[in-house]
Amino acid sequence: MTKSRKKTILTCLDCGKVVCGGKHLSHHIQKEHGYKKYEEYKIKYGIIKSQEQLLKEGAVKCEICGLIAHDLTSHITRTHKITTQEYKNKYKHNIRSDDYIQDQSNRIMGDKNPAYNHGGKNTPFSDKFIYSDKIDKEELIKKVSESSKNNGNNNTTIKYWIKKGFTENEAKEKISERQSTFTLQKCIKKYGEEDGIKIWIDRQEKWKNSCKKTKCNGFSKISQELFCKIYNNLNQKDCIFFAQLDENKNPDHSGINNEYRLKTSHRMLLPDFININLKKIIEFDGTYWHNKHKITNTNRLRDSDRDEILIKSVYYVLHIKEEDYKNDPDECLIRCLDFLNE
Repeated sequence: MTKSRKKTILTCLDCGKVVCGGKHLSHHIQKEHGYKKYEEYKIKYGIIKSQEQLLKEGAVKCEICGLIAHDLTSHITRTHKITTQEYKNKYKHNIRSDDYIQDQSNRIMGDKNPAYNHGGKNTPFSDKFIYSDKIDKEELIKKVSESSKNNGNNNTTIKYWIKKGFTENEAKEKISERQSTFTLQKCIKKYGEEDGIKIWIDRQEKWKNSCKKTKCNGFSKISQELFCKIYNNLNQKDCIFFAQLDENKNPDHSGINNEYRLKTSHRMLLPDFININLKKIIEFDGTYWHNKHKITNTNRLRDSDRDEILIKSVYYVLHIKEEDYKNDPDECLIRCLDFLNE
């Protein structure tokens, strides 16, 4: 004997008529009120969101049929009869929106996590994990972190934004915007001035140290060409730091960023070239990031704030433009040497 399904009683919001189930309501509104689709009625009364609203919220679009939703998983497998991995391989796009992923994460954070009441004994990332003596926690965290970076699902990686259709330079700008969301002002507002500044500096130091391990990070070959010339013309060299000079003062062309981590009272900075004894800094303004026709207000303000922090910390700063160096490399070299020797 099969159980009879309980039918849902619905009320038409246009006329108040009570009907039994969604199919009957759909038939009623199309026949009596002139709706072409049940979807129009739902959008009108806010039961579902329109495709335009979903796009504004950052939802993702099905590359096969154009449907817009925050999660396309079920749609892809049921409607198009392919696996999500086949879809990703063919179209190189995410099937879930950033907001959806964040919401899913928020649903299981803290006391909402199913393992919360277990006191951490069921999660390998906890010191109380019941098999903690059998795993290397640091190695596990490293593997998970590397997996997130390598699979292109981490929005702090270039691969993530390229998969979304951005160029490499656009991807770098996106990462820069993403990193700027963790601001000193937000830290002070959340934790108070003293703790906020400390948390900000600690976070910046961790980020800068991680940058050092990353290849091709934040410097150009032409800037290093100038800095090598400067370095070779100096007598005192143990106090000099720039990207392609390692800690033993040997040339380093591996792509690792060896720039000096300068901790100021407000933030951590990576000067392009620095003499830490003389407290003198040379900044190389590359054409792409500093071109007057391309530079954004955000970049301009960031450069201005950076110089202001350095000056307040009693550092002297000289800016060299890439276009000036290309036009007259010898003159730029002399300017830099004069600046360091004066």
